[in-house]
Amino acid sequence: MKKGISIITPNGRTARGVYRAANEAGLKIGKDVAVFALGRSLSRGEFTPSLSYAAQDYGVLGRTAVDLLLEEIDNGRQMEPVLVQSDVIVAESSPEF
Repeated sequence: MKKGISIITPNGRTARGVYRAANEAGLKIGKDVAVFALGRSLSRGEFTPSLSYAAQDYGVLGRTAVDLLLEEIDNGRQMEPVLVQSDVIVAESSPEF
């Protein structure tokens, strides 16, 4: 895919909607439109072509958020942003991501 549309969705349900809308518009996923989803519970087998996604650990995200919030409350100042590691699975929906 050279120049086209890239869409990052918050979950698999929204990704399904993007697949459906692209199909209705005559666009090909992975060629005309790149699709990438966030979420760890996605099953790539549900999507044709297979979906690229970030496998996020929601337990780690939640614990990190609570730790940052408690630190803010204790110190009375806003904490710096923190990056939480995610595994990225690149598949047919975004071959050049």
